[in-house]
Amino acid sequence: MAASAPSKLTASSAGNASNGWIDDARAVQTLFSDKMDAETRAGAVRSVAAAMVKAGTLAAAVEIAAQQSDLTGRKAMLFVIAQALPQ
Repeated sequence: MAASAPSKLTASSAGNASNGWIDDARAVQTLFSDKMDAETRAGAVRSVAAAMVKAGTLAAAVEIAAQQSDLTGRKAMLFVIAQALPQ
């Protein structure tokens, strides 16, 4: 069974973020439709936030977390950001 377009976009965004290509990952996210599952979208955004922290832009990652309207999603994103901080 072939992967759906949203899952391919999510995988592409996450792959770009994990490789440190934050701008590319965010560009892929602009292709997400409004009908995309909120959890799928949140996962992609979390991977970009973690990459931003690893790149040294903590403030930008926290700003992304602040934009989350869902309290649980915001907490999850802040947890991912905390996990990505250098020890």
